[in-house]
Order: sequence, then structure tokens, then C-alpha cells
Amino acid sequence: MADEPILHKFFTNQHNNKLSTEINRILENDKNLACVDFLVGYIRLSGLKSIIDNMQKFDTRILVGLKSDQQIYEATNIQKDFSNTQIESLNDDYVFVEKIQKLIKEKKLQIKITKEKNVHAKLYIFSNAKQGQDLIGSLIIGSSNLTYNGLEKSFELNTQINDIHYVKDALIIFEELWLDSVELSYDDIDKYIKPNIKKPDIFDITKEGITPYQLYIKLLIEYFGDDIDFLNENNIFVPKQYKKLAYQVEAVNNGIKKLQEHNGFFLSDVVGLGKTIVVAMLIKKLSTTFVKEVLIVVPPAVKIQWTDTFNEFKITDYTIVSHASLENIDKNRYELVVVDESHKFRNKKTTKYELLSNICLNKKVILLSATPQNNSPQDLFNQIALFQETKNSTLVNCTNLHEFFDKKEAEYQTIIKNKNNIDTKKLRLISTQIREKVIKDIMIRRTRYDIENHNMYKDENFKTPKVIEPFEHNYKLKGKLSTIFEHTAIQITQNIKYSRFNALSYIKYNKRKEYYPKANNNIFDFNPLSGLMKTVLVKRLESSFEAFKISIARHLSRYNKLIENYGKDEIYLGKNSNDILDFDTNDDIDYDDMIDELIKKGKVKHIKKNDFESCFIDDLKEDQKIFEQLVENWKDIDDDPKLDKFKEIIENDKNKKLVIFTESVDTLEYLKTNLINKKIVFITSKNRKNKQQTIRENFDANYDIQKDDYDILVTTDTLAEGINLHRANTIYNYDIPWNATKLIQRIGRVNRIGTKADEIYIHNFKPASHIEDIIKLSQKAFVKLQAGYDTYGEDNKIYTKDETVGSVNLFEEYKKQINEKDEEIDFLEELREFRQNKQDEFAKLKALGLDLKICIKNKTHDTKTYIYLKNHNQNIFYKIQDKTVDKIDFLTIATNMKTISTAKSTATDSLSDRHIDKAVNDYKQKLTTDIQIKNDNKSTDINDNKAKRKIKKYFQEKIIDNNTYDKAYRLLDTGADILLAKEIQKSNNLNIKDIIDSKSFVNKPKQTEQYDIDTVLSVVIKDK
Repeated sequence: MADEPILHKFFTNQHNNKLSTEINRILENDKNLACVDFLVGYIRLSGLKSIIDNMQKFDTRILVGLKSDQQIYEATNIQKDFSNTQIESLNDDYVFVEKIQKLIKEKKLQIKITKEKNVHAKLYIFSNAKQGQDLIGSLIIGSSNLTYNGLEKSFELNTQINDIHYVKDALIIFEELWLDSVELSYDDIDKYIKPNIKKPDIFDITKEGITPYQLYIKLLIEYFGDDIDFLNENNIFVPKQYKKLAYQVEAVNNGIKKLQEHNGFFLSDVVGLGKTIVVAMLIKKLSTTFVKEVLIVVPPAVKIQWTDTFNEFKITDYTIVSHASLENIDKNRYELVVVDESHKFRNKKTTKYELLSNICLNKKVILLSATPQNNSPQDLFNQIALFQETKNSTLVNCTNLHEFFDKKEAEYQTIIKNKNNIDTKKLRLISTQIREKVIKDIMIRRTRYDIENHNMYKDENFKTPKVIEPFEHNYKLKGKLSTIFEHTAIQITQNIKYSRFNALSYIKYNKRKEYYPKANNNIFDFNPLSGLMKTVLVKRLESSFEAFKISIARHLSRYNKLIENYGKDEIYLGKNSNDILDFDTNDDIDYDDMIDELIKKGKVKHIKKNDFESCFIDDLKEDQKIFEQLVENWKDIDDDPKLDKFKEIIENDKNKKLVIFTESVDTLEYLKTNLINKKIVFITSKNRKNKQQTIRENFDANYDIQKDDYDILVTTDTLAEGINLHRANTIYNYDIPWNATKLIQRIGRVNRIGTKADEIYIHNFKPASHIEDIIKLSQKAFVKLQAGYDTYGEDNKIYTKDETVGSVNLFEEYKKQINEKDEEIDFLEELREFRQNKQDEFAKLKALGLDLKICIKNKTHDTKTYIYLKNHNQNIFYKIQDKTVDKIDFLTIATNMKTISTAKSTATDSLSDRHIDKAVNDYKQKLTTDIQIKNDNKSTDINDNKAKRKIKKYFQEKIIDNNTYDKAYRLLDTGADILLAKEIQKSNNLNIKDIIDSKSFVNKPKQTEQYDIDTVLSVVIKDK
């Protein structure tokens, strides 16, 4: 049989079938591409405009045959003749010529003209062209010359060939011609082309002659400073299997700047944007500067993922440990600490926080979390304290973080205590203040909107699915079930004392120090575990009735055992009083399993029954009786309206891959017995490791091996973090986590880079009205999520359609529109485009001094002045109108100056100077007040003062020397270690010196408090 004809696709420049589009596609997407070689009969350099942005990323050679009948030229004639052919098309594009000239100087572009042949061939060759590698590449041949007409306008016939033999032959032809050709040099362009092209009209810019538009650009130059260069890719390495994405490069450079200025930062890009990759890029770039190692602290489930990524980036000299493995870390080995899912360290009262805080002291710290605030402002403060001196911070708008967050936390708690009428406006105000004064300086957070819609990122071809507003599913309790439920709710929320979990509070007062000499009395009087276990039990009731029945039976069994052990005088509690605070209900770990593990490790204390108050056994028996009654009431209940509703909905779901989350292992097991005849895999923390391969093959879109053994994955929150499940596009939240930000983490498993689906669906099974009336779970979820959105922004609605999402321009004034957007990026992008297109004017404006003033007459109701001041590195903006002096933000002044940038200016008068004086005086007054408050706070912090009195006593008794005394005071005054005051109060004569000596302290320059105010610019707008 004869061979079937090979069909080639022709690029004709008709409609969208342009040769320039195909060339750009190859340049953007061919990961093996290293070299670009073009052989054409004719070229117009202006024709490169449509491909030069992508072409300049590669080593490019262009070989041109002059369109002439003469066979041989002298070298200078060839270059001159070639140059003359270019002048007409480049007459109005002096800047573009300089761009080509720059590429030639950098050896990124070489242009040669053939000497001996009248070449009319057209070859566009794309190859790896590296020695020692098998040749890979493709070839375009046809009729198009390298001109605008050839690439885009004229009817042409071109086709692409991927046969490597053709590519090899084409390269041989190209190399032969290349050797016998004349190069167009940087100097040739200076000599023959640029003198014949019209230069842009660049005039000297003076303070007196500056235009409103130029002053607006000067505002952007001064405000953004080095930020304009954050897309600089120099020395940023990525492995060949990764694409170097602009938004990640920007994060690396911005992160390095924040490490230098603030010793640390949050990397909080919304879930699924590749934070691990950004950290690897950053560490690789800084690796040559490191003297010590890097410590990576991660959840155990993602340890392998981090190790694989670092191996791909060829990063050495690092240690990866899990959150729970910090006890034996030699902190002196490390200079940079990276903490993944840093919100796990939001509670400073836990042992793991104490260990991490001690490791991080005076080191650079990177905190990764898309949800750093899980509950309240205190979450953020505790994490920030890992890299900031909390009473002497590097933040220009908030030097005393301790005082600021104490106030915000108190305001927050006051608002949420009013459960029936939470003031969301006041909550939003708290979020705005935290964002403006603190977060925006120490957080990097980009959103999908930013990456998809800003020009500086557009070459990424970044596309994310649309997240549909969540579906809310409700169910009702009826008849006997409703009655039993209401009775149960009263028992577990009001009548059970949870005495088993509150054993510490029953230890006799005079015995407490004997068992726990270092414990704070608060742990005995306000033990949080009993409240936590009440919450867990209520959550089990909300999760599934089956989980609740298992839980109460388990409680009864263990109460029986404890009462029996009490009779035998065998009662064990944690060795450290705060061990119980490390119990995390989100980790699939039962409290009693944790106690058993502590016993195995010898981390328990045997408490004698006679050392408990007599009411302990009475309360245990009272609780026991209630649990007996609950078990009896529920044993015959088989109705489950929630399960019925769930099965009805899932049966009608046409999406191929689904992920179902539940907080409870018992609920997961219950679903396992009720979901049959489906391809389902069930995952908990116990089988996650063994099932990792199965999960990746069936639900990870990035994994090499793709299988369809399973269509549904049912899991606890063990898979809510650090794993790709984005072959699925539908999430079912069978129950709502108490920590509502877990919902964001869950959605992030399917809304990730590489997601193929166009839409993502969320189904939330909300608590029955009976439960919601008691525990306010939906309300708490809404409040916590909204507080996070208002502080640092979020892409999509997660729990309810009532949520208001959007970017806050780290996040500027809260946006009412639903699509989030970082407005500062718009101004930064405008400045970058201005620099690219008007390099000379940009340079002149940048070099221009400060104290720039203009006056504009415009139709306005009132005269007003916009003023930009600087105090050292702090940017200060004011608006003066009549007698009103208002401090404003960057967006306000930038937006208004852009609005009037096309107006004509007139001569300035004394009004500008008077308004500047008002602004300066207002700033000085406020700064003086802030300094006074800061100094007052040094003497009013109760815990610090107690610690100082004890340190002074040690010094007077000569237990510590003067150096230790001074060091302790400096640590307390600066807030360098927020746990030190507690440690000192618990110390004794034998260990106090070791405690202070173990703390490293670096004398840092004090935050400037003097006045060094410069006027950058002012704009007076007067009524015509």
C-alpha cells in the first residue's frame, strides 16, 4: 500500500492563522528550547516587535541575504547598505532600536548579512543546540521574510516540520552561510542607523518646569523605589521541569527585601499558587550567602514533597523536620527558618510554640500560610513575634506590636461576645487597621485575579477555574429525634462538667507546686481542655449521629476506667502542665491515645488520689451518670436525615471526581458503610502514607501516572493541606470544621496550578437549626472567614453566599466588587511601562530632587493640597482642605494625581508652603505622641514588670552578674522574646542564668524617633 500523504498545517497570516502567533507559541512553550536561528532573504527590524519579548529570552541569530543583484560587497558597504534598508521603517522608533542594540551588546542577539550569495531562503529553526545532548527541535519553512508583512499581514505559505533530520540539515545550511557573513555590530547601529532616526523629544526637566503628569510619575518612582525591579530574574534558578513564572520571581525578590528590612515575612499567596516553589527559588538564590544551614519546619504529611522539591532545585545544607519534632534541634546550626503552615503555631501557650520561638530568636524567618489568622488577631501577633521585636519592631507604622495587638484583641473579643448581634463593621475596621499598620509591610500575597489580569504576568498563560458560589444544604430533625437531640444538647453544653479533662483544677492548692513547680496558676484555674472537649463532643453531634454515639460510648468507658483507677490510686496526667495544650482535634488523634503515648514516653506524672480535692470523684461519678443516660437514649436511634440528604445529592452529581471532607474518623467509617457500589477510597492519618501512591495516581493532575481506580475520595482533614487533589473539581464538606479556615485549605486541594476543570463546586452541609442555635457554628465560621478576608483578602466565597470576598491591596480599601484586585500593582505596572518606553525621561525624573511643587486651576468646589512627605524610609501622605488636615494613603493620592495629570499647571504661591507646614506639624505631633506611648508602655506591662522585679532581686543577691541583668532587661524592653517574662517568673536561683544565657540578643539600630522630614512633592488644586 502506498504511503498516505503527510498533511502539513500552513500559516497564511489570514484571520488568526499568523506566523508570528506560531513563533510566539513555540518560544513560550518549548521547554527544551535554547537557541533560535532565522535565515531570511529580507528583514525589517521593526518586524521583530511582535516576537521580540519572547525571542529575547533565548540566544538568537538572524542571518539576512541582501536584496541586491551585486554579488560581493566590501564589509562596510554591506553593513551600511543593510542599515539604509532599515531607516524608513524605524524612523519613529528610536527606543526600539536601542532595545535591539542592547540585546546585541548583551550577546542575546546576533545579526549577520551574507557576503557572497543573494539569499532568498526562509528558515526559522528552533533547537536545544547544546553540546552533549541529542538534538531536539523544529523548523518552519515557507515564504515569509522577517518583516511585519511576512509575519502578520501578507498572504504567505509557511509550514512547521518536527522531523529532526530536517532540523539537522537546516542547521548545516545555516552554519555554512553564517561563517561566510558580516556581522552588524552595536557600533554599526550607532554609526549608520541611529543618526538617521528621529529622537524622542526629551527636554530637560526642572523643578520649575515639571508637568502634572511628570510629577505623578515622580510620585510613583519615589514610592515604589526598588520594587520596580522585582521582576529581575538574575540568579534565580529553576529546574528544567519548571517554568520560571514572573509572579514567583517577584515574590523571591520582594521576599529577600523583606528579610533584609524586617528579618522575616509571611508568604501568603492564596492556596494553590506554589508557595513551596517560591521558597525553593529564594533559598537557591541566597544559598551562596549562607554561612549556616536552613531549617524547614513542615507538617509531617508534606515532608516528602519538600524534600523532593529541594532535591530538584539542587539545594543542600538544609534540615527538614516536622512540627512535632523540635525538641532536639540545635538552633545554632541555622540562620534561616522556614515554617510551612505557620498558623499551626498561632498559640504561644503550647510547647511546640515555645520550642519554635527559641529556635527563631534572632534568625531570619519565612512563614508560609494562606490563612495566618485562624481565630483572632492574637494568632497573627504570635506568629509575627517569631521574627520581630514586639516592642521595638522594624515597622514604621507600628513600633510597639505588643500594645497594638493587645488593643485589637480586646476589641475583637468584645465584639464577638455579642453572639446575637455581631457588629461586622467594627470587625472590618479592626482588620483594616491590622492590615494598614502591620501586615502590608511583612506579607507577600498575590491572588488569582492579579496573576490572570496584569500585563507583567500575562506571559504565564495562567488560567484558573471559576469557583461557583457554594451550595448550602440544610436538613431538619423531626419527632422523637428532635426531642432527644434538644435534651442531649442541654446535657453536653450545660450539665456535664467534663471533670475527667479538668483534673488539674482538682489538685489541692498546696500540692500544685509539688507536682508542677513551673506551672502558672492559670493552668489550674482556667484549664482550657474541658471546654475543648465540650466543643469536640458538640462537633461530633454535628458531624454525624453515628460519630456522636461512638463518642459518648467511648467517654462512658473511659470515665468508668478512670473511676476504677481512682480506686486503685493510679491516676496519670501529663508531665508538663501545658502538654494538654498541644492536643489538636484536627490531627485525627484521640485525647486518650495522646495520654497513652505520653505514658509510653515516660512523659506523665502519677498523681496520688489523696492529693485531689474530694469533689473530684463526686464530679466524675456525676458525669458518668449523664453519659450512661445519653448512651441509653441514643442506642435505638437509626434515623439520619443528614445522611439521607447527602446520598440524594451525591447520586445526582455528574462530576467525575469528588472529594468529601469530614473532621471525624468515626463519621468517615460511617460513610464507608453507607456509600456502596462506588469507586471510593477512604483516607485518615493512619493510612495516608500507605495510600499516597493511590491518591496521586487517581487525584493529582500533575502526577506522571494517571489512573481511574477511584472517582471519590473521602478523607479527614489529614488531606486538607499540602497535597494535590486537582483532578477533582468538587468538594463536599460533610461537616464544618470548628477552625473555619480549614475550609479554605480544603478548597485549595482542588483549586491549584494545573487544574484542568473550568469550574469548581463546593457543597456545604450546614448544621441543623437545633445545633446552630446552641453552638453558633455557622456564625463563627462566617465571622472567622470574613475577618481573614478583610485582613489579607481571598479569592472566592467558601462557606456561604453572604461572604464578601475580594483583594484588600495588601490590600487596600476593602473592595465591594466580587473579583479581588491588588490596585497597587496597577500603578507599579504603569511605572514599569513608562520606564520601558521612555527610558531617558524616567532617568531624568528619578534624578530630579525633592521639594517639587505645582499648582493646578481646575473646576472644583474647594481648594485642596496633596502632599507627600518622607521621614527616613517612611512614606507619609496628606490632604489639606480648608482647616482640615487628613493623613491619607498612597492609593488616594496616586488616584487623584493621576486624575489631574493632564491638566495645565500655573505658578505656585505661598499656599503650598503653608499647607506643607500644617502637614509637617501634624506628623510631628502624632510622632511625639506615639513615642510617649511607647516609652510609657515600657513601664506598664504587668508581666514584664514582675519579671524585671525578679531579675533585679537575682542581681541584688548576686545570683546573676551585670551582663546577664542588662541582657534580660533589653530582651524584655524590646519584646524580642515574648515568652521570656513567663520563663523568668517560673525560674529559680539554679536555672535563671541558663535561661538568660540561652537567649541570643543582637543589638539593632533603634527605630528612628527624630524628625528628618523631607517634602517630596505637593499639588495645590484651586478653583478656576
